[in-house]
Amino acid sequence: MTKQLASARVRTDRNALVRELEMLRAVYVLALIAFCVVAPPTASAQSAIQNPSDRASLSLNGEWQAIIDPYSTGDTTILGTPKDDGYFLDLKPDGEADLLEYDFDRAQTLTVPGDWRGQARELANYEGIVWYRKKFDASPKADRRYFIQFEAANYSSVVYLNGQLIGSHEGGFTPFSFEVTDKLVAGENSLVVKIDGERRSDRVPGIRMDWTNYTGVTRDVRLIETPVSFARNYQLSLADSEGKRISASVKVDGKPVPVRITIPALGIDWTGVPGADGLATTELMVDCLDLWRPDSPTLYDVSVTVGDEVVTDQIGFRHIAAVGDRLMLNGLPIFLRGISIHDEVIGVDGGRITTAAEAAALIDQAVELGANFIRLAHYPHNELILREADRRGLIVWSELPVYWGIDWSNPATLASAKQQYAEMIDRDFNRASILFWSVANETVNSSERLDFLSQLAADVRQRGGNRLIAAALLPDYSDEAVAKLVERVTGVVQGGVPEPYAVEIDDPLGEYIDVVSINQYYGWYYSRPIAQATGLPVADVREAVFKLIPNLRFSNAFGKPMIISELGAGALQGRRGEPDEIWTEDFQARFYRAQVGMMLGNPGLSGVSPWVLKDFRSPMRPLGGVQDGWNRKGLISETGERKLAFDVLKFFYRAYGTATRSALPPIPQCTASK
Repeated sequence: MTKQLASARVRTDRNALVRELEMLRAVYVLALIAFCVVAPPTASAQSAIQNPSDRASLSLNGEWQAIIDPYSTGDTTILGTPKDDGYFLDLKPDGEADLLEYDFDRAQTLTVPGDWRGQARELANYEGIVWYRKKFDASPKADRRYFIQFEAANYSSVVYLNGQLIGSHEGGFTPFSFEVTDKLVAGENSLVVKIDGERRSDRVPGIRMDWTNYTGVTRDVRLIETPVSFARNYQLSLADSEGKRISASVKVDGKPVPVRITIPALGIDWTGVPGADGLATTELMVDCLDLWRPDSPTLYDVSVTVGDEVVTDQIGFRHIAAVGDRLMLNGLPIFLRGISIHDEVIGVDGGRITTAAEAAALIDQAVELGANFIRLAHYPHNELILREADRRGLIVWSELPVYWGIDWSNPATLASAKQQYAEMIDRDFNRASILFWSVANETVNSSERLDFLSQLAADVRQRGGNRLIAAALLPDYSDEAVAKLVERVTGVVQGGVPEPYAVEIDDPLGEYIDVVSINQYYGWYYSRPIAQATGLPVADVREAVFKLIPNLRFSNAFGKPMIISELGAGALQGRRGEPDEIWTEDFQARFYRAQVGMMLGNPGLSGVSPWVLKDFRSPMRPLGGVQDGWNRKGLISETGERKLAFDVLKFFYRAYGTATRSALPPIPQCTASK
């Protein structure tokens, strides 16, 4: 009898457990469906406060506690519902018996600003979720407002202060802020940030890119203090090509109060009142203005006063135009002696630039090369680089990572691209060095792509001030174009004399941009597929292509200025060999000598931007003993050692620069001090 009762009790318990599990399964499915259909709402970030380094602020840089969260358990239960004791609350266990499975005080630390890749072995190739926590003391004042501002965090961010959601942001290279006036407390505060570095096809950039995806809180974080009404943004630029009028606007955040703009060296002292939209605008007349240009990068001290806050800046004024197939800076033609640059530190570990000294070290190399132009690839760089370019007289091409594999048909992706470009323009509008906003790099033509990029170009043109819209395009890879190249190379291999070879760019995007640019790698990438198609030895094909390079004649179907936005070949610094031996400095130098011949044979070009100044990290480059995770097309190594090709290009740039400077008119000097 006892065994029967025990058996019945077991069956009863088992049946109850099955029913309970079935109920839990049903709850889980319903909760998961609800969570997927209706995601928890988050407030979007506000536009960043411009020129934050000149505002009253508390730096939140330094050591932050961090928890790695590959399964997104920091804010989500196993049922897919929001967690009520999530990491964002920054809780502490209430004694040894309290089952709380996280504690920031026991977590590892990460340095901000900085990517997480190089700071912990387990994060070397990690691109998921990491939660950051920073505690700081504050003494908020009743007549002040307070904002948390991130200069960049890659890629998506959800931000909490003292356990309360303050907002979210998408995009890995642009600044954003949140007002926290009503959430900041006197004494200790807890700031928690959920960073998700996942690459996705609907993001900008998408899944694939030829650089390391440096994830984390990669630039400065500040608590900014402002008056109740303050200048969130201000824009000053030349309003005409003669240098007689300056267009100025100030966006006041808060109640409308008087705005004052002063430029002492020009005798300007203007006061105005913003309209209902908070915008104060004017045109400032000047008698004589020293215009910014590479050989005379004049910057003026400017101050903007709103309430009791005075923000100071250094701003240059210049005018850029595309006249036919020529670039005209301040009414004079200019040839761009350029180099492409990644936002990466010179050093064995790489990583994003975070200090003025690191930015200056990179710019020093471009100046020594004889460059007057830098292409900041392939995303918005640290503002420190832009300000250094302003001071050193380097023209800048700035771009968004609208790169390989963008989801052209997704409206959310286009909206994200527009948002990120607006954030970049808001930050960098006053940088005189920026002459080009580029909307794309190496994107394959399609109707969806043209619709996407034409809309983006129109939006950037409307926001961007006196800049030219550009895009780095691909050569024509149609069957007809490839067959033509194969035929010409085959003829040279068989003893034919190299003759001028026309390369015309007719990408339909050319209708929507001001400057047509092409990334070309004749002498590096094209030889092997031609050899495979023809059965010819690859060494013979490469020799034929080298003979062809000086005979390349580039043009575009739109009659617009044209730039070679990329050309390059890889070499491991210190590796020497015969001039036909790839990966050697000797081969790379030979490649550049051939490309200099191409430049001299194309007087219609408006500039070149070889790829690239410095070897940079890229997971796409695994060749052992040569690449080892680095793109080796740099003219200097990752640690700054120059390769032979550096001097080849430097000789050409210096000689060209000396010849063109002698043809320029004298620089007028209008003001004694700036």
